[in-house]
Amino acid sequence: MRGWQLVVLGLGQALAAGCLDLADPAGRACDDAHGCAGGRVCQAGVCVSPGSASGGGVGGGAGGGLGGGLGGGSGGGAGGGASGGGKGGGKGGGAGGGSPDGGVFFFDNFESYNPSQAWNPGNTRGGWKILTDGMGSVGIVTPGTQALELFPKASTLTVVNTARVATVDTFPGSGLEASVTLHPHEFIIGGGSTTFRCLVQLASADPDHGFALGIDNTDWVLLRIEGGVERTLASGNSASTPLYMRAIPLVLRLKGQGVTALVDGVQVADLPDAGAPFAPGSLMVACQGMRGDFDDVRVQQLP
Repeated sequence: MRGWQLVVLGLGQALAAGCLDLADPAGRACDDAHGCAGGRVCQAGVCVSPGSASGGGVGGGAGGGLGGGLGGGSGGGAGGGASGGGKGGGKGGGAGGGSPDGGVFFFDNFESYNPSQAWNPGNTRGGWKILTDGMGSVGIVTPGTQALELFPKASTLTVVNTARVATVDTFPGSGLEASVTLHPHEFIIGGGSTTFRCLVQLASADPDHGFALGIDNTDWVLLRIEGGVERTLASGNSASTPLYMRAIPLVLRLKGQGVTALVDGVQVADLPDAGAPFAPGSLMVACQGMRGDFDDVRVQQLP
């Protein structure tokens, strides 16, 4: 395998990595630089409709999802009033009119971000933060469609460019699912890197713990990451190749002590693992030695 595009969906209390600023629709994140449209106002970092169901129903459902998604305090606060703050999507969403368990904890399609703003290390937008060396941006993928682009600096291809976002501070008993559409691009040759991949990591308290699902141009891999050490749980060839230069849906599910992975709409792994689930908290996407576009990032509880 020449390179991996890994989507690391990681749930952990500390968030970090790629930033985008959500704005406009009810339940979207906002700040001084990114306001709300349609008469909505920015309340506790989330767009809500004053005097309407947005502060409860919409803010609690989608916004409650962002309550978990954007750190609990802001999303949950707007979702279910100030009382929802600490609990994020779960409690905030319930009190605000959404599912008592939060339903969708986080969703971002990156449509509301300014494409001209670079995402450099330390950058934070919309709950996302770039953690490590490399570069990121929100680019136009197709006319009218934006996505988060992560790519390493040419001189430091061995460094992983990482983006993380908070999702939820509790792990729902029914289980958790993370999904993302990943558009892998060409491998970047040079810099001394021997690993080419983009990651989605789920259910980790920090970047060194979690489960990761990744692809290269022909193969997929399911990893368990503990203490920064990767262990391959399963791997194989994709039913449809190549897997780069087109949009590939990736899904990672954790339920009880089981892990399930889907690549391009096909279930490729369903196996028990005594380490699942890890502590909840944040979602992470990352790229090393290659460029990847991430879109329609979603974290939700399993039914």
